[in-house]
Amino acid sequence: MTFFKAKLSLLAFGLGAFAGAQLASAQTFTVPVAATSSRTMPYSGWVETQAVAADASGNIFFTRPASGIFAEQPANGTEITLISGSLSYPKGVAVDVSGYAYVTDYSGHLWKVPVGGGTATDILPACNTLDGYYLGTQVVAVDGLGNVYTAGNNMTALFKITSSGTCSIVSGITLDASSHIASDAAGDLAYSVGTALYSLPATSTTPVAVAATFDAINGLRSDDSGNVFVTTGSTVKEVPFINGALDGSKAFAVLPFSSTSDIGVDSRGKLYTSDSANLYINTPGSIRFSSTVVGTASATQTVNVIFNSAQTLAGLRYVSGTGTSTEIANTGTGTCATGSTYAQGASCTIDLAVTPAGIGARNGAVLLSSASTLIGTAMVAGQGTGGGLVHSPRWEPIGLSQMALLSEHLAKYL
Repeated sequence: MTFFKAKLSLLAFGLGAFAGAQLASAQTFTVPVAATSSRTMPYSGWVETQAVAADASGNIFFTRPASGIFAEQPANGTEITLISGSLSYPKGVAVDVSGYAYVTDYSGHLWKVPVGGGTATDILPACNTLDGYYLGTQVVAVDGLGNVYTAGNNMTALFKITSSGTCSIVSGITLDASSHIASDAAGDLAYSVGTALYSLPATSTTPVAVAATFDAINGLRSDDSGNVFVTTGSTVKEVPFINGALDGSKAFAVLPFSSTSDIGVDSRGKLYTSDSANLYINTPGSIRFSSTVVGTASATQTVNVIFNSAQTLAGLRYVSGTGTSTEIANTGTGTCATGSTYAQGASCTIDLAVTPAGIGARNGAVLLSSASTLIGTAMVAGQGTGGGLVHSPRWEPIGLSQMALLSEHLAKYL
């Protein structure tokens, strides 16, 4: 059972912050051998889109630098232009827990605007006496304590603006023109210099180099628990926050997409990525299907698999509770193939459909295995509907409760 407990920790972390802050700082974290995720593209044609951020409600904030626009895409609703055409190449974006979004521009502004629209206020003048009255801002991050962090393309200092409007320089940090910054809810900071990643925990005044290798760093974002997502030239990597520090030795690829220009993360663990043309929503470790009539196959969805070590895929199993699922089916159009060997960093896909056998939540999982062990899991959530019956659209959560339901089956399987 010791091995199973380690794998259960893997599954919990694979869901990221999806189950909430309760999963913060997984102290026994094991790097997932095969990380799984699902991806949707709800918004296409977002030409010029560069910076991306998301709040707890799933509202998305983004810039169109060439057009000088800062916009919001509500989780349910039509696009809102927060600042229209007046920004000089808007770059960095962030959103706080108090209902404000932030955007930087190269003309030396840091705009604060209410979520949903309202009057935009430049809060950067608080730093005038420290930045020589000109800071061509390019990055911004916020913590859960009301602090805003920003840096410019012509200075090496990181500035901190408190909720009361006091500006100071964060001691010990030296940035360059291409640096990125991130902060979690507690004020733990991460930043990049070139291809190196650094960590400054809220309890420390001395930055520490993170022992991880990146071929490029195009963007950083922290989740509420301090785990940092790094957009590289080839993948998105997650660096776990363990025992109060970023652990680069356990960094792993969580998304296999190479054209990502920025990443946002919300408190549910969903990752929002942009390729400068389209906006994607990625859910690590799980996949949701829309409501489907009982006995009818759903539309196909794709599970993306990325291997963090060389593996031979020996088996794919589809389970529900303690037995084999009769509702989850592989449509056969994906690229993952049993018997195939995948190098570290390689990826493949599994195309799935769900045929609900009953009304309500229809949950299960896909298990990936080598010849000797479980190497990856994707939780599956379906929803069955039927004529003449009314069912609440509430989804049954995917998280610790479902993993507990599967634990007996997994224990037997392992």
